[in-house]
Amino acid sequence: MKFLKAPSRSIRSRLIVMLTLTTCFGIVLTGATVYGILVRGAQERIVFESLSLGRVLAGAAAPSLEFEQIDETQLSLSTLKGSQGILAAWVYATNGDVPIARWNKSGVEPPAPARPPAGGVLVRDDDILVGVPIRSRGESCGTLVLSHDRSRERRLMQEFLQIGILVVSAVLAFSALIAWRLQRTISHPIRQLVKVTSEISERQDYDLRAPVSEGEDELSQLAKSFNSMIERIRRRDAELDEHREHLEGLIMERTGDLMQANASLRAAKERAEEAARAKSEFLANMSHEIRTPLNGVIGMTSLLMDSELTAEQRDLLETVSASAENLLDIINDILDLSKIEAGQMDLNDQTFSLAELLSNLTRSLAATTRTRPIKLAWRLASDVPRRVLADQLRLRQILANLIGNALKFTSEGHVHVSIEVAERREKEFLLECSVQDTGIGIPPEKQRTIFEPFRQADGSTTRRFGGTGLGLAICQRLVALFGGTLRVESEQGQGSVFSFTFEVGLPDGDETSAPDLKSAPVAIVVPDEFLRRSLADLIGGMGGSVEAMESLQSLSVWIQKTRSTGAIILDTESLDPIDWDAAVTSGVDSEHLHVIGLHSFIGVSRADQWKQKLDLALIGLPLKLSELEREFSAILGLRPAVVEPLGPGRDGKIDDAAQGLRVLLAEDNPVNQRLARAMLERKGVTVEVANNGKEALEKRFSGEFDLVLMDVQMPEMGGLEATRKIREQEKALGVHVPILALTANALAGDRDMCLDAGMDEYLTKPIRPEALLAAIQRLVP
Repeated sequence: MKFLKAPSRSIRSRLIVMLTLTTCFGIVLTGATVYGILVRGAQERIVFESLSLGRVLAGAAAPSLEFEQIDETQLSLSTLKGSQGILAAWVYATNGDVPIARWNKSGVEPPAPARPPAGGVLVRDDDILVGVPIRSRGESCGTLVLSHDRSRERRLMQEFLQIGILVVSAVLAFSALIAWRLQRTISHPIRQLVKVTSEISERQDYDLRAPVSEGEDELSQLAKSFNSMIERIRRRDAELDEHREHLEGLIMERTGDLMQANASLRAAKERAEEAARAKSEFLANMSHEIRTPLNGVIGMTSLLMDSELTAEQRDLLETVSASAENLLDIINDILDLSKIEAGQMDLNDQTFSLAELLSNLTRSLAATTRTRPIKLAWRLASDVPRRVLADQLRLRQILANLIGNALKFTSEGHVHVSIEVAERREKEFLLECSVQDTGIGIPPEKQRTIFEPFRQADGSTTRRFGGTGLGLAICQRLVALFGGTLRVESEQGQGSVFSFTFEVGLPDGDETSAPDLKSAPVAIVVPDEFLRRSLADLIGGMGGSVEAMESLQSLSVWIQKTRSTGAIILDTESLDPIDWDAAVTSGVDSEHLHVIGLHSFIGVSRADQWKQKLDLALIGLPLKLSELEREFSAILGLRPAVVEPLGPGRDGKIDDAAQGLRVLLAEDNPVNQRLARAMLERKGVTVEVANNGKEALEKRFSGEFDLVLMDVQMPEMGGLEATRKIREQEKALGVHVPILALTANALAGDRDMCLDAGMDEYLTKPIRPEALLAAIQRLVP
């Protein structure tokens, strides 16, 4: 079988071998069958002859054996001398193992069996034993065993085998001849087809054809199909050649067009790169040139407002300061958008309190709603972690923009800010923030364009609300940096909901600064559902046992249950003091109640009425977390909450630290020189001015200074070059004086350039006194 499966064997040899082997197998199988039949027939003939002779001899030996006449029995066996083929005979008594009489031909003595053969016949190598029972009067008296010779049978079989071998050889030779003749009818057409196939493959000549024999057999059909396939290939190649020539012409034509297009694209790319460089240079110059005078406007206004002024003068200065701050916000928005589009905006994670962020932000923005009946409130769900790890500055920027827009477009009603958990992970939270208002709403056709830069819902010249149209575009890109998406749902005249998701981490080992209420009972009596839920979540997060209610009617039962040991939070703006006496039983001692009153900027008169009735502490709305924690710490006798400072420079220790410092100010602008000197000298700082970097380098080593304030862009020698030269000389002397960059350059990478040059800190103009003093305290502790 391996021969037939070998891939190197030809079909011709395989067919011959297959046909010959098939014929040989048939002949051998037939011969073996005939041989077996002949052997079996010869054995049956011997047994039959032996039985016939044995029955006659057993009948003659029966009387003598019955009367135990052994000689007579022996004499009876001698009559076998004339029998052909009988070699020996034995007589066994009944149940005997040793013959009592025996006979054998002279010169031949086959071995006697140990006992008569079971079943009457036993075939051995040289003879066949046949046992015949000896009976007398119907009873067995012994057994006669005859040994018949097999030599004649073997001779016959040998002759048969010799004849069979001759016959098989002749048949094999004849079958091989027939197989050789038959295979030609199959292998010859196949070999011709293989030959044509090889020539076509080598020469790629598709005009060749395989010869087709007469008839409709499978080989003829194969040849016809092969020729048809070759014809289709020839036609296809002709068509491909035609198409190739056509495509070559098209390719040459298109190549020329592409080369021209590539040249145009390269030129356009160079123009775009040049435009981008020009844009970056313009933004840098614009930032520097605008921030420099703004620094003087804002700084001088701040200094002037610290002096004694009339009410009208202070109002005018506040207007100037607000206008300058608005202009600075516009500049910062443009720079932020430029940073984001250039991919240079990165998030700087830090640990902070979301509640503090919301409370401080909403309180500062609420000042713009004092003349409008708007309720600004925030809510932090109870399962939101108190302190998180994220970029506080950018998150505050997003929230300030969304809340500011909501307040700007809402004339009455409310603005609600809420943060909830969207998904909790192992060391991260996915939070969802929503800002919902009852303002003018956004038309559906405008909702798709408000996130585009410089686009607003109302872009007409008669629009009621101002703005650059950059706020939402920047928010959308900042939210994407937080791993979330900014969405809007709005109906014109019904208000809007802006929502976004953002990822925060959990700080390692960060301890909360909130007071632990230790399950102290707290009653919240606030009709507004959003504010009530906000307080419940906030106080529940501090560990208080909260019971919230809409009106004063349920308060009496709570007071009786707690025995006046808890705290009560009242909405003094929504609740009437007259209802207190009707709701609270006369047996309650109001003097021992711990009451906290909530009021808004437009509800102070109602709060004063409550103060006349109860001894309560007032907290303004929007709710400020530090105020609430401070009141709980006071009325429940808990540890005081750690209140974070309101901002840099608000701590009096910073002013003390600046006393007696010697500062070298490198600044070329006279207005900025006067401003910086005025800020610092008011705090007891001695200031020496250098008009450029070269002069700053000379003065640095001609006197003793505690700090150097270095501008970046100056004539003769810039601040970066001056800083590098100062650091080189300080390295040789083994000293180091802190250098603080004061620059109007606020683009991406400006801070890194300053730090890489050797500066220790970086502040952008306009410079605020508190920020400057805080930086000085960090550098000169």
